[in-house]
Amino acid sequence: MALHIEECLMRFGPIRGWWAFPIERLIGAFQHTNTNWKFGELEETLMSSYGVGSNIRIMLNSNRYPPILAECKDALTKFLGQDAIATLTIEALHVDADTANDTFRFDTTGNLVAEVPWHKMTHLPRDVYHALLKVIPSSGSTMARPTQNAFLYSHITMHGRKLSTARAAYRDSLILYRQTANSIVVAGSIQTIFARPNGRSPEGTLLASHYIAIRPFKDQEIQLPDPYLQYPVFGSQLWSDELDSELHVISPRDVICQFAACRYAPGLMVIIPLRLI
Repeated sequence: MALHIEECLMRFGPIRGWWAFPIERLIGAFQHTNTNWKFGELEETLMSSYGVGSNIRIMLNSNRYPPILAECKDALTKFLGQDAIATLTIEALHVDADTANDTFRFDTTGNLVAEVPWHKMTHLPRDVYHALLKVIPSSGSTMARPTQNAFLYSHITMHGRKLSTARAAYRDSLILYRQTANSIVVAGSIQTIFARPNGRSPEGTLLASHYIAIRPFKDQEIQLPDPYLQYPVFGSQLWSDELDSELHVISPRDVICQFAACRYAPGLMVIIPLRLI
C-alpha cells in the first residue's frame, strides 16, 4: 500500500488500518537508497534479500546448514542478535534468572547450553512439586523421582515475547496453552517458572529441563451468548475470569501465545489472542 498510495486511496478510501512489517522495513530501506526512480526491480531485489535473510536465520537454528555457514555462525549471531534469529517455527529461549543478571541459552530440545548456577536453587512450592510429579513419568526424564530443588526465574523471553510469573508482571503471565499435544486450548496465568537438573551432556555439563506452572481459568459454562464466536478469524471469546485451584505444569514449548483480557461482565472476560501471524 505504501508503494502505491494513489491507487490505494482510489480503491479503499483515506481510512484504512494495516500492518505489514516487511513493507515498513522496505520503506526504511528506500529512505537510505538511491533509487534513481527505478521502481519494481528494486522492490523485488529488496524483498528477495529479506527472504534470503529469513532462510539463513532458520538454518542457523537447525543442524541443516552448509559448512560455510558454520564458519561464520558466531559472527552472524552476534550481528543479528538472538531475538532476531528466533522465529515462529524455530524455538529459541533466553532466560533471565531471578537471582542473577546472567542470560541462559536453551537448545531446541529444551536442554540448557549454558550451565545454571545450581548453588542458587531453592525448594519448589509444595503444590508446584505435586503438579510436577504428574507430568514427569510421561516426559521421558531419566530421573526416577525429581528433586524438589529447582532454579526459579522471574521470566523467559520466547520469540521476542516476555512470559512472566503473575507476581512479576500479571499481564505478561496470561497465556493460552495445551497440556498435551492433542488436548484442548486452555487459558491460564503463569505462577512459577523453573528449571531442574536432568542428567549430563556428553561433555559432562549438568543439563536442565525447564517448566512453567500455570493456574488455569475455570472452565465453566458461559450463560451469556458469545458474540465473538461468529468471528473465528480473530480468535476472541468469552472466558471465566476466576482462576482454578488446580495447577498445570507444562514445557514452554506447549505455550501457544499470550492473550490480552478485558472485562466483559461480572465473572466474565473476553480474551484476545496475541498470536503473530
